[in-house]
Amino acid sequence: MLSIAPVEIFSLVISAVLIHFSLHTSGHIITIIRLFLGLCLCPILIALGSGSYVQSLAIGVMSTCSLGSAVASTATLLSLILLRPWELIPEGDFWEFLPIMFAALALSSYGICSLHRKTPVLALDEFTLTFFLLNGWFLLSSSLSTASEDSLLYFYQQMPITVLVVLLITTTVRTHLDLRFVEKILLASIAGTILCPMVDQLLSGHFSLHNRLSGAGMWGNANDIAALIILSFPFLMSVNLRKLSRKAYLRTLIVRITIFTVLLFALWWCQSRGAILGFTATLLTFFWLVGNGIGRRKFFLGVIIVLAAIFLLSYLQRDYAEMKTSKSARWNYAIAGIRMAVERPFTGVGMSQYPKLYEQYTPAFEEWGERTAHSSWILALAETGFIGIGLFFLLYLIVIVNAWQLRKCFPSLIAGALGYGVVMTFLSHTYQLLPYLLGSYVMVCHRVKGTTNPVLDQTPSESDSDSGHRRY
Repeated sequence: MLSIAPVEIFSLVISAVLIHFSLHTSGHIITIIRLFLGLCLCPILIALGSGSYVQSLAIGVMSTCSLGSAVASTATLLSLILLRPWELIPEGDFWEFLPIMFAALALSSYGICSLHRKTPVLALDEFTLTFFLLNGWFLLSSSLSTASEDSLLYFYQQMPITVLVVLLITTTVRTHLDLRFVEKILLASIAGTILCPMVDQLLSGHFSLHNRLSGAGMWGNANDIAALIILSFPFLMSVNLRKLSRKAYLRTLIVRITIFTVLLFALWWCQSRGAILGFTATLLTFFWLVGNGIGRRKFFLGVIIVLAAIFLLSYLQRDYAEMKTSKSARWNYAIAGIRMAVERPFTGVGMSQYPKLYEQYTPAFEEWGERTAHSSWILALAETGFIGIGLFFLLYLIVIVNAWQLRKCFPSLIAGALGYGVVMTFLSHTYQLLPYLLGSYVMVCHRVKGTTNPVLDQTPSESDSDSGHRRY
């Protein structure tokens, strides 16, 4: 079992960010009351079986600081979904109940805020409409599959929390302050999620780069951890450092360089070729957009990045026979998925059915048993048919178009979207939260841009005057 210490530490960091946000939005008196209630809640949580005093304190503060704030409760729910402490401490009903409790808190806070502000229940745009259509098709294709019970069960286990998170993010994040707050929560959550298995393996005395980095539960696969690292790039590079004061510039630069270094080491440790290719695409796009030099400088920088990626790929510490088998097996996975789609072009074979049917459709038995598609596109095609892959691709295209429109003021968005698109090509993330989280974030940035000046790191009051407003 992995050590929960990094999760506890970053839960406290998230609590501190929540307190800071509460001070900005609700004032000192309300924040003090929330802190007092959080401290009072701590012994109750311990009595319910939380076990850890530190984690109980963090959960108590996170709960009370989220009360009455739709965006704070949404960010708190998202942080717990990423950190997933219930998978590190599986004993006891308390940890199983924790995500349900925070989901109910997020929904109730959003409902109260919507009634108070008379805001629309849903923020409908091309992304959310396509997202609804895609999930509706997931449900329909699952109900029409030959193993409809298994497919529907998988749908109800996998998709409701993703739908909830997407709807909450796209409807609650409305201002520059909300956006920066959610970014900090996401960065802290991702850092805690990745550091947890790193610390555990480093302290266990069995550290070796020959053993790929792996966690527990949802993050038990090194490829998924690597994908999470690529996903963190838009949040890590979102702040325009040139618009900060000297003190804030140095503080932010040190923090982000430290996080970037740790994430880069973790990416190498994961030994994921797809993630390294995605990281290369991300850096190439980002530096090409932000580079102020002439085209020749951009060209040479691109060559250096590509050569560095080739060097990393050539020196991965993975068994040669394993990597050779993996290369040929991916071709078999793709052919098997295409054969499934050709046989059932309308609805596909149904969610969760690709692994069970792989042996019936594979062109060669280099690997056998239940196998995943190792590609989000192939998985969508095989399990949901041509309509499903069409909607899935359309959703990604909408994200790319909106990120491209923000390339001048927010270059990390298009860089991250393209990089994660490369990663999705090598991983089965069709039903994972991560691609939809990235899409929601892009759409929120696009909407927030309409309420700020061209530089997203400034509110109108900060850029229109020199009155010294505080930056969050």
